[in-house]
Amino acid sequence: MIVKKALQKLTPFRKKNYQNNHNLCYFSIEVWYLARLIQYCVYFAHIVCKNRTLLNNPSASLFVRHILQGKQMSTFSRPDDVVSSRSSRANRLKRLRKMTRKSRKAFSELYGISQGTLQNWETARFGGLTEKGAHIILKALKNEGIHCNFEWLMYGAGTGPNIGALLVPNDAPSKRTKTTSIDDDLNVFKQLNENTIHMYVNDDTMTPYYSKGELVAGTIHKAEAISQCIGHICIVKPIEWPQQIKLVRKSSKENAYHLIALNPLTLDRHANLHDVELEFCAPITWVRKEDS
Repeated sequence: MIVKKALQKLTPFRKKNYQNNHNLCYFSIEVWYLARLIQYCVYFAHIVCKNRTLLNNPSASLFVRHILQGKQMSTFSRPDDVVSSRSSRANRLKRLRKMTRKSRKAFSELYGISQGTLQNWETARFGGLTEKGAHIILKALKNEGIHCNFEWLMYGAGTGPNIGALLVPNDAPSKRTKTTSIDDDLNVFKQLNENTIHMYVNDDTMTPYYSKGELVAGTIHKAEAISQCIGHICIVKPIEWPQQIKLVRKSSKENAYHLIALNPLTLDRHANLHDVELEFCAPITWVRKEDS
């Protein structure tokens, strides 16, 4: 009886103490979230103040405004998606196959690849080139004296293909060299492609995709063919601006394009050009570094 009365007296105190602890727990969680929010705000303000030129970049300032408004950044596609899309892989594969100077039928018969499968890879049909298919292609290219890495074929990253065997005369020994000089590679690229152009990267607007000092090349597109360059990183010549390297986007104006830099921290005030007309456009398909 005594114990029962003691428990009855203690119960209100226990309920009140539990309720206080429960409220205290919720209060602690709210304080923790508030502290984290303040921490992120201070960090964001520090970054913006430290890099004030960030807001001078249209792409970056648009990104900041979308963050503050709680919107998703959907104005421009990710550069990674551009260079690793199935159509980009198909274009790189097609150019590699043309370097062997073999037709699609001859190449597929020589290396035991179904002609239909190779056609699907080169036209980006049914998902395009797969990783397994890329390894098959790289093995075949190696037999042709063309040395290419997996990352470049699938994602457009790193150094492009090195051509060795195509530079060796027919009556020369069958031994093939792995690498050639940059000038030799560029000459072979010009022989295999018509109407080419090359230039050195002279700024940081396309970092980290293309670094200052790299030599890039591509085939020139003019007039209506420029529309084929949309979504690709190209050597471009705007009518009122010097030749440069930019990601090409379509403008709402007729025969006009947006030229987008991919480095949001560049100090170049004219990194992005909008609604400009182009004399020509050349998607980059060949890249070399001085130390490659």
